[in-house]
Amino acid sequence: MPASEGILGVALAIPGIIDLCIKYGKMLERKIRLFVNSEEHMRLKSFILQLINGGLNDMLSYFTEESQILTRSFATDLSDLTRQLQNLLLKAIEAFPQDAIAEHKGRMSKLKFALYDAKRIDEASEELEVWYTRFKLRADIYVTYVLHPKMERRQISSLDPRVKPSVTSSETRLERLGQGRRIVSSPLLLDSTSGMEYRQLANSPLWILKSQSSASDSLVEYRSYQGSSQDEIHTTRLTVRKIAQKLREVESTQGILPCLGFSEEPIDDRFALHFSPPLNADNPQSLRTLLADPRNKDKTIGKQHSITNRVHLAQAIASSVGYVHSFEFVHKNIRPENIIIFEPQL
Repeated sequence: MPASEGILGVALAIPGIIDLCIKYGKMLERKIRLFVNSEEHMRLKSFILQLINGGLNDMLSYFTEESQILTRSFATDLSDLTRQLQNLLLKAIEAFPQDAIAEHKGRMSKLKFALYDAKRIDEASEELEVWYTRFKLRADIYVTYVLHPKMERRQISSLDPRVKPSVTSSETRLERLGQGRRIVSSPLLLDSTSGMEYRQLANSPLWILKSQSSASDSLVEYRSYQGSSQDEIHTTRLTVRKIAQKLREVESTQGILPCLGFSEEPIDDRFALHFSPPLNADNPQSLRTLLADPRNKDKTIGKQHSITNRVHLAQAIASSVGYVHSFEFVHKNIRPENIIIFEPQL
C-alpha cells in the first residue's frame, strides 16, 4: 500500500475509534451510577466527565472533525493513543459487574462489588489518568508547534472552514471558560480587618481571618501601598478592585478561591482581598509547607505524594492559570507559597 493511502486509512479510522471511546465512556457512566456511591472512585468519575462533556471531549471532537488535515506522524500517534484508550475503557467496564446484578439482586451484589472489584477500578482509573497525561502532552505539542506555525506560514484565511476552528481554538476555549461565571450582586467593598483576630498562614502571603458572623473563617491577602504617592495609591486601589470584581465571579470547580470583596486598611497603608475557602474543606496549607514536611523522607509511613497526585495538581494549576488568563490577567508570581491545598472535612 502506498504511504499516502496508508495515512488516509489511519485518518479515516480515527473518527470511528473516537466515537467508540465516547460510547464506552457513556457505558462507564451508567456503571458508576449503578454500583458506585457518591463519594467513591472520584478519579474515575472525573475522567469520564472529561471524556463525555469536558475538555477531553473537546479535543477528541476537534481531531475527529480535522482528521483529514493531520500530519502523518500525529495521525499515527493519535490512532495508537485512541486505540489504547478504547482498550483501557473496556478494561474499566469489565471491572464492573453486569448491570442486571444491580437491577435485580439489590444490596448483596453491591457489597460483593465493593469487596472484590474496587481495587480493579482504582487500577483502571490510574491507567486512564496516565493515558490522559500522555495524550494531552502529545496533542498540545502538535497544536502549538506544528499546526499553528504551519497555518501562519501559509497565511490561511479565516474563509477556509476546515482550519478556522484550530486557528481560534485558544480564544474559543477562553470564551467558554468565561461563559460559566457567577453573577454576584453583594457589596464589593467590605469592612476593614482592623481589630479582628487573624494569623498568617505558614509559608504563604495569605492570612486566616477569624469570622465574626459565620462559622467558617476567610482568607485575606494584603496589598501594601506604604510610601506610595496618591496617584500610585489610586492605581493600586483600581487594580485591587478589578481583581476582586473578577475573582468573585469564579466557580469553585476552577481551583480558584472565590473573592468575597476587598477592604481598605488606611491605618496600615494597605488594601485587603478577602477569599472564601472551599465548601467542606479544612486545614489550608501552602504547597511550600507540604513539600517541606519532614515526613516526606520517612519511608516507614509510605509515599506521601504519588505521581498521580502530582499530575492532578499540575493539571489543576494549569486550568486555574488558564481561567485567570480569560479575565485578561497575568499572574506573574506562581510559586509554592501561592498555591493553597485544603483537606476534606471528615
